[in-house]
Amino acid sequence: MIQIANLGKSYDDLKRHLVLQGLNLTVNDGEFLGIMGASGSGKSTFLRIVGGLETYSAGKVSVFGQDLQTMKESEREQYRKNVISFVFQDYNLLSGLTVKENIILPYTMMEKDEKKIEQDYTVIAKLLGIDEFENRYPEEVSGGEQQRAAIARAVIKKSKILLADEPTGSLDVGTGRKVLEMFRKINADYKVTVIMVTHDVLSASFCNRVVFLRDGQFVKMLNKIGSQENFYRSIQEEMGKMDEIF
Repeated sequence: MIQIANLGKSYDDLKRHLVLQGLNLTVNDGEFLGIMGASGSGKSTFLRIVGGLETYSAGKVSVFGQDLQTMKESEREQYRKNVISFVFQDYNLLSGLTVKENIILPYTMMEKDEKKIEQDYTVIAKLLGIDEFENRYPEEVSGGEQQRAAIARAVIKKSKILLADEPTGSLDVGTGRKVLEMFRKINADYKVTVIMVTHDVLSASFCNRVVFLRDGQFVKMLNKIGSQENFYRSIQEEMGKMDEIF
């Protein structure tokens, strides 16, 4: 379980800039949560804090009872290695490794059985069409192909928590749907908690719950009731209201 109480994040420059303020949220184990909001609303910062990549200025973030702010750096490293998987907007692939080597690297570091790694990789690579370019290096493939590799790298670990920052942004519609279906499957089958930042209504409709960020504050929450189509329309309506404000 992830518990967030009065979370605040600010940067000090010529004037104090609040990015997040007074956020309260409980994310249950095995939930598929969407975070939506305009550009600059604090979505990515929120995700990086939960992922242990950024500190915060106020409040508390507790994951499985452990306060992220009081962790030692060695504990943070273990948290990111064993608990969290992250799909970054900028892919974060290592240029000296092939696409396949990038994908299986975190799994290898967990000292998993080589045969199991290869089996899991083969399933994901085929699903996302990665086997077609698996032996190329990141600089030799397109942005969309790098995104697919980044998603496969995160999913293959089957971590307790998967954090995804605009995971379908560089993908075509068909591949994007495959990724979202895969997120939904690992969420349902392996009880992986998924938190996804997205501006896309269709992507958000795959979630069980969506919270909306505006100016660093949660302003609305929607729970999925009924069909995905009904949830899609509810999210679309709420996003329309937010657009009117801006």
